Amino acid sequence: MKLKNKKIYNIVRKLYYKYPSMRKFIFELDKKFLFKPVFVGGLIKTECENPWNDNFQNKVFEEAIKEIKDNLESNLDKNKVDELSIDIAKWRYWIISYAVKHAIEFSEVKEYNFVECGVAEGFSSYIALKEIIVDKKVGKKFLFHLYDSWKPMRKGDLVESEYSKEGKYEHLDQHVVKRNLKNFEEFLVYHPGYIPDTFKDIPESPSSIVYLAIDLNAVKPTIDTLNKFLPVLSRGGVIIFDDYGVKEYHDTKKAIDEFLHDKQGVFLKLPTGQAIFFR
Repeated sequence: MKLKNKKIYNIVRKLYYKYPSMRKFIFELDKKFLFKPVFVGGLIKTECENPWNDNFQNKVFEEAIKEIKDNLESNLDKNKVDELSIDIAKWRYWIISYAVKHAIEFSEVKEYNFVECGVAEGFSSYIALKEIIVDKKVGKKFLFHLYDSWKPMRKGDLVESEYSKEGKYEHLDQHVVKRNLKNFEEFLVYHPGYIPDTFKDIPESPSSIVYLAIDLNAVKPTIDTLNKFLPVLSRGGVIIFDDYGVKEYHDTKKAIDEFLHDKQGVFLKLPTGQAIFFR
Protein backbone atom coordinates (compact mmCIF):
# COMPACT_ATOMS: atom_id res chain seq x y z
CA MET A 1 0.00 0.00 0.00
CA LYS A 2 1.34 3.39 -0.96
CA LEU A 3 1.14 5.93 1.83
CA LYS A 4 -0.07 9.42 1.08
CA ASN A 5 2.01 10.81 3.89
CA LYS A 6 4.48 8.62 5.72
CA LYS A 7 5.01 11.03 8.62
CA ILE A 8 1.31 11.20 9.35
CA TYR A 9 1.08 7.44 9.12
CA ASN A 10 3.87 6.95 11.68
CA ILE A 11 2.22 9.37 14.10
CA VAL A 12 -1.17 7.71 13.75
CA ARG A 13 0.38 4.27 14.16
CA LYS A 14 1.92 5.27 17.48
CA LEU A 15 -1.41 6.69 18.65
CA TYR A 16 -3.18 3.48 17.64
CA TYR A 17 -1.03 1.34 19.91
CA LYS A 18 -0.73 3.85 22.75
CA TYR A 19 -4.45 4.69 23.10
CA PRO A 20 -6.72 1.63 22.63
CA SER A 21 -9.85 3.73 23.12
CA MET A 22 -9.01 5.67 19.95
CA ARG A 23 -8.55 2.63 17.72
CA LYS A 24 -12.01 2.61 16.18
CA PHE A 25 -11.69 6.28 15.23
CA ILE A 26 -8.14 5.76 13.90
CA PHE A 27 -9.28 2.76 11.88
CA GLU A 28 -11.94 4.85 10.14
CA LEU A 29 -9.42 7.65 9.58
CA ASP A 30 -7.04 5.13 8.11
CA LYS A 31 -9.64 3.84 5.63
CA LYS A 32 -10.67 7.28 4.42
CA PHE A 33 -7.50 9.34 4.33
CA LEU A 34 -4.19 7.57 4.88
CA PHE A 35 -4.04 4.78 2.36
CA LYS A 36 -4.48 4.43 -1.36
CA PRO A 37 -5.80 1.00 -2.42
CA VAL A 38 -3.56 -1.20 -4.53
CA PHE A 39 -6.59 -2.70 -6.27
CA VAL A 40 -10.21 -1.61 -6.68
CA GLY A 41 -12.64 -3.60 -8.78
CA GLY A 42 -14.55 -6.83 -9.10
CA LEU A 43 -16.45 -6.08 -5.87
CA ILE A 44 -13.30 -5.70 -3.75
CA LYS A 45 -10.98 -2.98 -2.55
CA THR A 46 -7.67 -4.01 -1.02
CA GLU A 47 -4.52 -2.47 0.36
CA CYS A 48 -2.57 -5.73 0.00
CA GLU A 49 -0.05 -6.71 -2.63
CA ASN A 50 -1.67 -8.10 -5.76
CA PRO A 51 -1.03 -11.87 -6.05
CA TRP A 52 -0.02 -11.64 -9.71
CA ASN A 53 2.86 -9.29 -8.81
CA ASP A 54 5.27 -12.21 -8.95
CA ASN A 55 8.22 -12.73 -11.29
CA PHE A 56 8.09 -16.52 -11.07
CA GLN A 57 4.57 -17.97 -11.06
CA ASN A 58 2.28 -15.57 -12.90
CA LYS A 59 3.85 -15.01 -16.30
CA VAL A 60 1.18 -17.06 -18.07
CA PHE A 61 -1.61 -15.19 -16.29
CA GLU A 62 -0.24 -11.78 -17.25
CA GLU A 63 0.20 -12.93 -20.85
CA ALA A 64 -3.42 -14.07 -20.93
CA ILE A 65 -4.69 -10.72 -19.63
CA LYS A 66 -2.67 -8.84 -22.24
CA GLU A 67 -3.84 -11.11 -25.06
CA ILE A 68 -7.49 -10.69 -24.06
CA LYS A 69 -7.09 -6.92 -24.22
CA ASP A 70 -5.15 -6.95 -27.49
CA ASN A 71 -6.70 -9.76 -29.52
CA LEU A 72 -10.13 -10.86 -28.32
CA GLU A 73 -13.56 -9.62 -29.33
CA SER A 74 -16.47 -8.48 -27.20
CA ASN A 75 -20.16 -8.67 -28.05
CA LEU A 76 -20.39 -5.14 -26.73
CA ASP A 77 -18.43 -1.98 -27.52
CA LYS A 78 -18.35 -2.64 -31.29
CA ASN A 79 -16.36 -5.86 -30.91
CA LYS A 80 -13.52 -4.17 -29.02
CA VAL A 81 -12.67 -5.41 -25.55
CA ASP A 82 -13.02 -2.73 -22.89
CA GLU A 83 -9.61 -2.82 -21.20
CA LEU A 84 -10.96 -1.24 -18.02
CA SER A 85 -13.51 -4.04 -17.61
CA ILE A 86 -10.68 -6.58 -17.81
CA ASP A 87 -8.60 -4.70 -15.24
CA ILE A 88 -11.57 -4.44 -12.89
CA ALA A 89 -12.11 -8.20 -13.11
CA LYS A 90 -8.43 -9.09 -12.76
CA TRP A 91 -8.70 -10.46 -9.23
CA ARG A 92 -11.56 -12.72 -10.37
CA TYR A 93 -9.54 -13.92 -13.35
CA TRP A 94 -6.61 -14.67 -11.08
CA ILE A 95 -8.87 -16.86 -8.91
CA ILE A 96 -9.83 -18.80 -12.05
CA SER A 97 -6.18 -19.34 -12.96
CA TYR A 98 -5.49 -20.56 -9.41
CA ALA A 99 -8.47 -22.94 -9.45
CA VAL A 100 -7.31 -24.48 -12.72
CA LYS A 101 -3.77 -25.02 -11.43
CA HIS A 102 -5.11 -26.56 -8.21
CA ALA A 103 -7.34 -28.96 -10.15
CA ILE A 104 -4.43 -30.10 -12.32
CA GLU A 105 -2.03 -30.52 -9.40
CA PHE A 106 -4.31 -32.52 -7.11
CA SER A 107 -6.70 -34.45 -9.37
CA GLU A 108 -6.01 -38.17 -9.56
CA VAL A 109 -6.78 -38.85 -13.24
CA LYS A 110 -5.10 -39.94 -16.47
CA GLU A 111 -7.20 -37.76 -18.78
CA TYR A 112 -8.33 -34.26 -17.95
CA ASN A 113 -11.80 -32.90 -18.70
CA PHE A 114 -12.59 -29.28 -17.90
CA VAL A 115 -16.12 -27.86 -18.01
CA GLU A 116 -17.43 -24.32 -18.13
CA CYS A 117 -21.17 -23.66 -17.92
CA GLY A 118 -21.99 -20.09 -18.84
CA VAL A 119 -19.29 -19.09 -21.30
CA ALA A 120 -20.42 -15.69 -22.66
CA GLU A 121 -17.53 -14.37 -24.80
CA GLY A 122 -14.98 -16.86 -23.51
CA PHE A 123 -12.72 -14.57 -21.46
CA SER A 124 -12.70 -16.86 -18.41
CA SER A 125 -12.21 -19.86 -20.70
CA TYR A 126 -9.20 -18.12 -22.23
CA ILE A 127 -7.60 -17.61 -18.79
CA ALA A 128 -8.17 -21.26 -17.92
CA LEU A 129 -6.94 -22.61 -21.25
CA LYS A 130 -3.72 -20.59 -21.10
CA GLU A 131 -2.89 -22.23 -17.76
CA ILE A 132 -3.82 -25.72 -18.94
CA ILE A 133 -1.92 -25.64 -22.22
CA VAL A 134 1.45 -24.93 -20.58
CA ASP A 135 1.12 -27.51 -17.82
CA LYS A 136 3.47 -30.44 -18.52
CA LYS A 137 1.40 -32.78 -16.37
CA VAL A 138 -1.59 -32.36 -18.68
CA GLY A 139 0.21 -32.12 -22.01
CA LYS A 140 -2.39 -32.59 -24.73
CA LYS A 141 -4.44 -35.10 -22.77
CA PHE A 142 -7.40 -32.84 -22.12
CA LEU A 143 -10.70 -31.53 -23.44
CA PHE A 144 -12.43 -28.30 -22.49
CA HIS A 145 -16.25 -28.51 -22.65
CA LEU A 146 -18.17 -25.27 -23.19
CA TYR A 147 -21.87 -25.10 -22.28
CA ASP A 148 -23.96 -22.05 -23.13
CA SER A 149 -27.18 -21.33 -25.01
CA TRP A 150 -25.77 -18.08 -26.43
CA LYS A 151 -29.44 -17.07 -26.46
CA PRO A 152 -31.70 -14.95 -24.21
CA MET A 153 -32.68 -16.34 -20.81
CA ARG A 154 -36.08 -18.08 -20.81
CA LYS A 155 -38.74 -17.45 -18.19
CA GLY A 156 -39.25 -21.19 -17.73
CA ASP A 157 -35.63 -21.53 -16.54
CA LEU A 158 -36.05 -18.85 -13.87
CA VAL A 159 -37.56 -18.78 -10.39
CA GLU A 160 -40.05 -16.02 -9.61
CA SER A 161 -37.48 -13.61 -8.14
CA GLU A 162 -35.49 -13.88 -11.40
CA TYR A 163 -38.29 -13.13 -13.87
CA SER A 164 -36.84 -9.69 -14.58
CA LYS A 165 -33.85 -11.46 -16.20
CA GLU A 166 -36.01 -12.94 -18.97
CA GLY A 167 -34.46 -12.01 -22.31
CA LYS A 168 -31.09 -11.11 -20.78
CA TYR A 169 -27.89 -12.00 -22.70
CA GLU A 170 -29.56 -11.73 -26.10
CA HIS A 171 -26.37 -10.04 -27.36
CA LEU A 172 -24.20 -13.15 -26.94
CA ASP A 173 -22.88 -14.84 -30.07
CA GLN A 174 -21.19 -18.25 -30.22
CA HIS A 175 -19.22 -17.18 -33.29
CA VAL A 176 -17.43 -14.56 -31.19
CA VAL A 177 -16.37 -17.25 -28.72
CA LYS A 178 -15.07 -19.48 -31.50
CA ARG A 179 -12.94 -16.65 -32.83
CA ASN A 180 -11.71 -15.74 -29.34
CA LEU A 181 -10.68 -19.32 -28.58
CA LYS A 182 -9.45 -20.32 -32.04
CA ASN A 183 -5.91 -20.96 -30.78
CA PHE A 184 -7.25 -23.81 -28.61
CA GLU A 185 -9.70 -25.23 -31.15
CA GLU A 186 -8.40 -28.82 -31.08
CA PHE A 187 -9.16 -29.10 -27.35
CA LEU A 188 -12.66 -27.56 -27.36
CA VAL A 189 -16.04 -29.29 -27.29
CA TYR A 190 -19.02 -26.97 -27.76
CA HIS A 191 -22.39 -27.83 -26.21
CA PRO A 192 -24.77 -25.12 -27.45
CA GLY A 193 -28.24 -25.13 -25.90
CA TYR A 194 -30.13 -24.57 -22.70
CA ILE A 195 -29.23 -26.48 -19.54
CA PRO A 196 -30.26 -29.23 -18.72
CA ASP A 197 -31.44 -30.13 -22.25
CA THR A 198 -27.93 -29.84 -23.68
CA PHE A 199 -26.65 -32.48 -21.24
CA LYS A 200 -28.64 -35.06 -23.22
CA ASP A 201 -27.48 -33.92 -26.64
CA ILE A 202 -24.58 -34.81 -28.89
CA PRO A 203 -21.68 -34.31 -28.30
CA GLU A 204 -21.84 -36.31 -25.09
CA SER A 205 -20.94 -34.77 -21.76
CA PRO A 206 -17.76 -36.06 -20.07
CA SER A 207 -18.04 -38.99 -17.65
CA SER A 208 -15.36 -37.55 -15.36
CA ILE A 209 -14.08 -34.00 -14.79
CA VAL A 210 -11.41 -32.18 -12.78
CA TYR A 211 -12.72 -28.63 -13.09
CA LEU A 212 -16.18 -27.07 -13.32
CA ALA A 213 -16.82 -23.33 -13.68
CA ILE A 214 -20.42 -22.15 -13.20
CA ASP A 215 -21.56 -18.69 -14.28
CA LEU A 216 -25.26 -19.17 -15.03
CA ASN A 217 -26.82 -16.43 -12.87
CA ALA A 218 -29.98 -18.41 -12.15
CA VAL A 219 -31.06 -21.05 -9.65
CA LYS A 220 -32.42 -23.84 -11.86
CA PRO A 221 -29.57 -24.25 -14.37
CA THR A 222 -27.01 -23.91 -11.55
CA ILE A 223 -28.54 -26.78 -9.56
CA ASP A 224 -29.06 -28.84 -12.72
CA THR A 225 -25.35 -28.39 -13.46
CA LEU A 226 -24.34 -29.46 -9.95
CA ASN A 227 -26.58 -32.52 -10.16
CA LYS A 228 -24.96 -33.43 -13.47
CA PHE A 229 -21.28 -32.88 -12.71
CA LEU A 230 -20.63 -33.11 -8.97
CA PRO A 231 -21.00 -36.94 -9.04
CA VAL A 232 -18.28 -37.15 -11.70
CA LEU A 233 -15.89 -34.59 -10.19
CA SER A 234 -12.60 -36.31 -9.40
CA ARG A 235 -11.00 -36.26 -6.00
CA GLY A 236 -8.80 -33.15 -5.96
CA GLY A 237 -11.06 -31.43 -8.50
CA VAL A 238 -12.71 -28.04 -8.04
CA ILE A 239 -15.95 -26.21 -8.76
CA ILE A 240 -15.70 -22.44 -9.10
CA PHE A 241 -18.84 -20.29 -8.81
CA ASP A 242 -18.46 -16.92 -10.50
CA ASP A 243 -21.15 -14.80 -8.83
CA TYR A 244 -21.78 -16.75 -5.63
CA GLY A 245 -21.66 -13.77 -3.27
CA VAL A 246 -23.17 -11.12 -5.54
CA LYS A 247 -26.35 -9.74 -3.93
CA GLU A 248 -28.26 -9.79 -7.21
CA TYR A 249 -28.00 -13.59 -7.22
CA HIS A 250 -28.86 -14.24 -3.57
CA ASP A 251 -31.38 -16.96 -4.38
CA THR A 252 -28.73 -18.84 -6.36
CA LYS A 253 -26.37 -18.56 -3.39
CA LYS A 254 -29.00 -20.03 -1.05
CA ALA A 255 -29.62 -22.90 -3.47
CA ILE A 256 -25.88 -23.65 -3.73
CA ASP A 257 -25.51 -23.58 0.07
CA GLU A 258 -28.38 -26.03 0.47
CA PHE A 259 -27.03 -28.32 -2.24
CA LEU A 260 -23.46 -28.47 -0.91
CA HIS A 261 -24.03 -28.46 2.85
CA ASP A 262 -23.90 -32.26 3.17
CA LYS A 263 -21.43 -32.96 0.35
CA GLN A 264 -17.89 -34.15 1.07
CA GLY A 265 -15.42 -31.37 0.36
CA VAL A 266 -14.34 -27.90 1.45
CA PHE A 267 -16.29 -24.81 0.39
CA LEU A 268 -14.25 -21.59 0.27
CA LYS A 269 -16.18 -18.31 -0.07
CA LEU A 270 -14.18 -15.38 -1.41
CA PRO A 271 -14.41 -11.57 -1.13
CA THR A 272 -14.41 -11.32 -4.93
CA GLY A 273 -17.96 -12.71 -4.90
CA GLN A 274 -16.68 -16.07 -6.15
CA ALA A 275 -16.56 -19.36 -4.26
CA ILE A 276 -14.60 -22.59 -4.76
CA PHE A 277 -15.65 -26.10 -3.77
CA PHE A 278 -12.66 -28.42 -3.32
CA ARG A 279 -13.41 -32.14 -3.64
